[in-house]
Amino acid sequence: MLYLAKMRFRDFKFDQMIYIVASEQKLHFQQLFKILELLGYNFSDKLYHLSYGLVNLPSGRMKSREGTVIDADDIMDEVEGLAAIEIKERHERLAESEVSKRAKSISLAAIKFLMLKNDSVKDIVFNPKESMSFEGETGPYLQYTHARASSILRKAKEENYSVSQHINFSAFNEESEIKLLKLLLHFPEIVEKAAVTHKPHHLAQYLLSLSQSFNEFYHQLPVISEDSTVMKARLLLVDGVKQTLANGLNLLGIDALEEM
Repeated sequence: MLYLAKMRFRDFKFDQMIYIVASEQKLHFQQLFKILELLGYNFSDKLYHLSYGLVNLPSGRMKSREGTVIDADDIMDEVEGLAAIEIKERHERLAESEVSKRAKSISLAAIKFLMLKNDSVKDIVFNPKESMSFEGETGPYLQYTHARASSILRKAKEENYSVSQHINFSAFNEESEIKLLKLLLHFPEIVEKAAVTHKPHHLAQYLLSLSQSFNEFYHQLPVISEDSTVMKARLLLVDGVKQTLANGLNLLGIDALEEM
């Protein structure tokens, strides 16, 4: 590990090296970083251990001696299978190639978001079925919300309504609209906080709040209406939520789907 740290700094001249390793190795990395400091390596203060909790099954902790360890590929295949079933139930005539493409994207979103939505130091209980839910605190729920916003904008375009940057902001009078505007305002600082603290769950939780607030807005207020001033304002709001969700999901390594 000593030589590898030296080699990485020599080859990459990094500003920071982040070791993403389970919390069980916390002491090991404290000792490694201290040894490098005592040896006089000037990059020792650029090393960081991002400690991660353990992933457990609903039945308890995985143990190799008891044969309860599950291979990551098996988990991915199982969740992808669940995603395919969900998609076929919603879209009976969808081509098999498109089902496979969406299932892979949704399954990876389910797994990644499960790992990212809570503070990394906490242990995780992995339940494939729960992680795949299109409702609740899941990756597919965020993707579904993005797809819903995309659907609203497609419908508006079909009816020859376009998103305009020039709107009357006084048209925002409803509580759910104001709430969304305030959430959108905080996106840059949330991203910075997640980066500075090495805690992506701040961004994950923000995206959940944004999605929940958007869905409340969607159920309470019509976007496309006869009042052109209000409609233009709400279309821009929907577009802003869609773009922010896409940016946030991209930072978490999750696809922002146009259709689910």
